[in-house]
Amino acid sequence: MFRGELGVAALHLLFTIMTFGLWQIVVAFLYNKQFMTRMLEKGYVLGDTEEVMTQARIALGIVNTPVKLT
Repeated sequence: MFRGELGVAALHLLFTIMTFGLWQIVVAFLYNKQFMTRMLEKGYVLGDTEEVMTQARIALGIVNTPVKLT
Protein backbone atom coordinates (compact mmCIF):
# COMPACT_ATOMS: atom_id res chain seq x y z
CA MET A 1 0.00 0.00 0.00
CA PHE A 2 2.85 2.37 0.78
CA ARG A 3 4.60 1.46 -2.49
CA GLY A 4 1.85 2.41 -4.92
CA GLU A 5 0.33 -1.04 -4.76
CA LEU A 6 -3.25 -0.12 -3.85
CA GLY A 7 -4.79 -2.72 -6.19
CA VAL A 8 -2.62 -5.45 -4.74
CA ALA A 9 -3.42 -4.25 -1.21
CA ALA A 10 -7.15 -4.45 -1.98
CA LEU A 11 -6.79 -8.03 -3.23
CA HIS A 12 -4.76 -8.98 -0.17
CA LEU A 13 -7.42 -7.50 2.10
CA LEU A 14 -10.14 -9.41 0.27
CA PHE A 15 -8.24 -12.70 0.48
CA THR A 16 -7.44 -12.08 4.16
CA ILE A 17 -11.11 -11.58 4.97
CA MET A 18 -12.18 -14.61 2.91
CA THR A 19 -9.60 -16.92 4.53
CA PHE A 20 -9.94 -15.52 8.08
CA GLY A 21 -6.33 -14.34 8.06
CA LEU A 22 -4.65 -17.49 6.77
CA TRP A 23 -3.80 -15.66 3.54
CA GLN A 24 -1.23 -13.59 5.46
CA ILE A 25 0.89 -16.71 6.02
CA VAL A 26 0.97 -17.35 2.27
CA VAL A 27 1.64 -13.70 1.45
CA ALA A 28 4.65 -13.64 3.75
CA PHE A 29 6.41 -15.99 1.35
CA LEU A 30 5.13 -14.65 -1.98
CA TYR A 31 4.80 -10.87 -1.87
CA ASN A 32 8.45 -9.78 -1.89
CA LYS A 33 9.28 -11.82 -4.98
CA GLN A 34 6.16 -10.58 -6.77
CA PHE A 35 6.94 -6.97 -5.86
CA MET A 36 10.57 -7.23 -6.98
CA THR A 37 9.54 -8.80 -10.28
CA ARG A 38 7.01 -6.03 -10.96
CA MET A 39 9.58 -3.33 -10.18
CA LEU A 40 12.15 -4.89 -12.51
CA GLU A 41 9.52 -5.13 -15.24
CA LYS A 42 8.84 -1.40 -14.80
CA GLY A 43 12.50 -0.63 -15.48
CA TYR A 44 14.14 -0.69 -12.06
CA VAL A 45 17.60 -2.26 -12.00
CA LEU A 46 19.46 -4.28 -9.42
CA GLY A 47 22.18 -2.27 -7.67
CA ASP A 48 24.57 -4.44 -5.71
CA THR A 49 27.76 -6.38 -6.31
CA GLU A 50 27.78 -8.49 -9.45
CA GLU A 51 27.82 -11.70 -7.38
CA VAL A 52 24.73 -10.69 -5.38
CA MET A 53 22.93 -9.50 -8.52
CA THR A 54 23.66 -12.81 -10.27
CA GLN A 55 22.18 -14.73 -7.35
CA ALA A 56 19.11 -12.45 -7.37
CA ARG A 57 18.65 -12.91 -11.13
CA ILE A 58 18.76 -16.68 -10.72
CA ALA A 59 16.31 -16.62 -7.81
CA LEU A 60 13.90 -14.36 -9.71
CA GLY A 61 14.25 -16.18 -13.03
CA ILE A 62 15.69 -13.15 -14.80
CA VAL A 63 18.02 -13.76 -17.71
CA ASN A 64 19.16 -10.44 -19.17
CA THR A 65 18.66 -7.49 -16.86
CA PRO A 66 20.59 -4.24 -17.32
CA VAL A 67 23.29 -3.74 -14.71
CA LYS A 68 23.30 -0.48 -12.73
CA LEU A 69 26.57 1.34 -13.23
CA THR A 70 27.99 3.03 -10.13
